[in-house]
Amino acid sequence: MKKLKAMLNTVIERENAIKKYKFTKETIEIDGHTLHRIKAVRSFGCVHRGDLGGFIESEENLSQWGNSWVGDNAKVSGNACVLGDAKVTDNACVYGDAEVSQEATVAGNAKVSGEAKVFDQAWIRDNARVSGNAVVCGSARVFDNANITGNATIGIDAFVGDNALIAEDACISGNVHVIGDARVFGNALVFGNAYIAGRAEIYGNCHILIVGPLTIGNMFITFFRDTDNDISVVGDCNLEEIDKIDIFAQKINETYGDSKDGKVYKAAIELAKIHIDLTGNWIEAAD
Repeated sequence: MKKLKAMLNTVIERENAIKKYKFTKETIEIDGHTLHRIKAVRSFGCVHRGDLGGFIESEENLSQWGNSWVGDNAKVSGNACVLGDAKVTDNACVYGDAEVSQEATVAGNAKVSGEAKVFDQAWIRDNARVSGNAVVCGSARVFDNANITGNATIGIDAFVGDNALIAEDACISGNVHVIGDARVFGNALVFGNAYIAGRAEIYGNCHILIVGPLTIGNMFITFFRDTDNDISVVGDCNLEEIDKIDIFAQKINETYGDSKDGKVYKAAIELAKIHIDLTGNWIEAAD
C-alpha cells in the first residue's frame, strides 16, 4: 500500500511539474457556470510565470500542454477547449462544444460557440460570431460584425467583415473578400479572387460569376445577385465601387468602346446576364 501511495504521489508531482497554469480564488458567474481566473505557474510562449489570465470553467477548457492561453478577460466554458498554440484574448468568449486550436486567435469581443472549430492560423476578432458547425481555418480572417454559422466553411486567405453573413453549407475559400451586408447561403461555393460587397445575396453558384484574370492589369471581376434581384459588379479589389451591371456596361463602353479590352468586358457582362439566375426558381432547388 505504501509503495502504491508513493507511486501515486510521484505521478501527481510530475503532473504538477508540467502544468502551466492554476486557478486563482477569483471567480465569476456566467449563465449558471462558475469560471475561475487562471494564473501562469511557469513561462511558455509569450506568457510569463505569474501572469494572470482570463477565466475558464475547468481544466478541460484549456490544455496544460503547448502554448495555448486564455488571457485578459476572455472566457472559455462548457465543453469548449483551447488547444495547441491557440490564443483567446481580450473579452472574447468560447463556449458550448467549440474548439480553438493550432495557432488560431480569438480576440476582441468575438464569440465562438456551438460545435464550431477555429484552427490553423485563423483569426476571429472585433464582434464577429462563429457558431453552429461552422469551420474557420487556414489564414482566414473574420472581423467586424461578421456572422459565420450553420455548416459554413471559411478557409485559406478569406476575409469576411462588416455585417456579412455566411450560413448553411456555404464555403468561402481562397483570396475571397466578403464585406458590407453581403449574405452567402445555401450551397454556394465562392473561391479564387472573388470580391463580394454591398447587399449581395448569394444562395448558390448560379448567383455569382468570377471572370479573370483579364489582360487589363490581370484584374478579376465579380458579378453577383443582390437584394434588389439585380446583378451587381465589383471590379478587382475596389470594394467601395459597386455598380449595377447596366451602369458598369455603360462605363465600359465609354472607356473602352469597341477595342479588344472593351469586347472582353462586354463578353463578360453578357455571360453574367446569362449565368446569374434572377428568376427565383433557385429557391425551390435550394429547398
